[in-house]
Amino acid sequence: MKYIDEFRSHDLAEKLAAAITRESATGRDYHVMEFCGGHTHAIFRYGVQDMMPANVHFVHGPGCPVCVLPVRRLDDAVELAEGMLKQDPENHEVRFLLAESLQKLGQLDNAAQTFAAIPNQSSQ
Repeated sequence: MKYIDEFRSHDLAEKLAAAITRESATGRDYHVMEFCGGHTHAIFRYGVQDMMPANVHFVHGPGCPVCVLPVRRLDDAVELAEGMLKQDPENHEVRFLLAESLQKLGQLDNAAQTFAAIPNQSSQ
């Protein structure tokens, strides 16, 4: 699959780890923060931290709201946005945020393309 397989190359990962090892100065520690919970999961799942030299440390950041919130909280946010649309059907900002949230929940493929698919209650 285009743009996915390129990020799953073991050879490329080893080359990048070797380059980081070459470039990192001995006697100095490096701290790399990953911000996304998905990145943290991938780092541990694929053993990226084990490929780094001893002076490169990962710091786990706050995580983006979609990655760190329980799915029920996201469902609540979608429900709230749908209620807001019933009160103000012309609120395009809420319509876009709803489409974006549904995309992140895996219910839509592309928020921008599906913005128009979120029903405008006033046109029904």
